[in-house]
Amino acid sequence: MSYPDEAPPSVGVLLARIAGLEAENADLKNTVAAEVGLRQTAEAEGRTWQHLAYVDALTGMFNRHHGDVVFQKHQNQRRDKQCGLDASGSTRFTILFIDLDRFGQINKEHGDQTGDTALRVVAQTILQNIRSGDLPYAYRKGGDEFVVGLKHASKEEAQIVINRLVTALDGAIKITAPNGEIISVRGSIGVYEWDDTLDIEENFAKADEQMRAAKKERHKAQRLAECNFDPHFGPYGMGNTPPKINLALPFCIGGLVIV
Repeated sequence: MSYPDEAPPSVGVLLARIAGLEAENADLKNTVAAEVGLRQTAEAEGRTWQHLAYVDALTGMFNRHHGDVVFQKHQNQRRDKQCGLDASGSTRFTILFIDLDRFGQINKEHGDQTGDTALRVVAQTILQNIRSGDLPYAYRKGGDEFVVGLKHASKEEAQIVINRLVTALDGAIKITAPNGEIISVRGSIGVYEWDDTLDIEENFAKADEQMRAAKKERHKAQRLAECNFDPHFGPYGMGNTPPKINLALPFCIGGLVIV
């Protein structure tokens, strides 16, 4: 390096300039680090808020907002023929509508906290007894209503899930009230095979109809059983038998695994 018009700077001057540059770099590094830290914090807070926007705070399941988004995406994919096929070439999609029986009575007689406990245990039971691929399609619709979508499930696979949930919601789920009373939490399930000729709300309405029909039959069965018209009459309708569970797989009730 040449300095034609002036004497070259001394070593001390050069060292001073280097020190100045290092100081500037240090300041720049600190500024960048601070900016990165702020952005990371903002992104973390954003993820937290996004999580809260899609997850039900009481049960830990996805909420209705998530369900609306996922099912709309699923509907769009089916209409665009992009929903994909399973190994057998099937595009089956079965929806389950779940509604607890006499849930208001639990709240009225034992308090809202007991009702909240019932909802949490039911939610965990649902999540633990469906396939991992169905988790994005399982959510709390609101109140004591839940929705589950079984994507690409064969009739046999769907029946296993349905049997498990029917059994769980027919008295296998039990909670303890503040007064020590043991409460059986029961519910009804409507099952409907997705119809591509219908929109989302129409498909849901069909599943809801099936659930209401199931609930009506359950209540009728319980009333007849209580009146001792038939000691062998069960909650599944006259002439029907309780569903059989595939004992080769673990059966979960609110965190407890029954083998």
